[in-house]
Amino acid sequence: MFGSIFTNTVPKCFISVINTQKVNLAEIEEGNYTDEQLREIGRLKGQCVAIYSKSALKLFKDGLKDTINELEGAIEGFLNAFE
Repeated sequence: MFGSIFTNTVPKCFISVINTQKVNLAEIEEGNYTDEQLREIGRLKGQCVAIYSKSALKLFKDGLKDTINELEGAIEGFLNAFE
């Protein structure tokens, strides 16, 4: 199902979780897994999506805050030049 691109495109946290859960990546790539294992793989992927989403949102929020602060400083500096 995942094909050979599976291990090249999976987030590192997913690989880490798979390793801690003792899931065999070769079995996943070959499609040798049960429905229960497939659900577990999906659950782990969902956890990784949540982790990456939270991290990306935090980075975006922090970046936006920094940009706003920088723009406020630039406007203040510009206006001070005319005083």
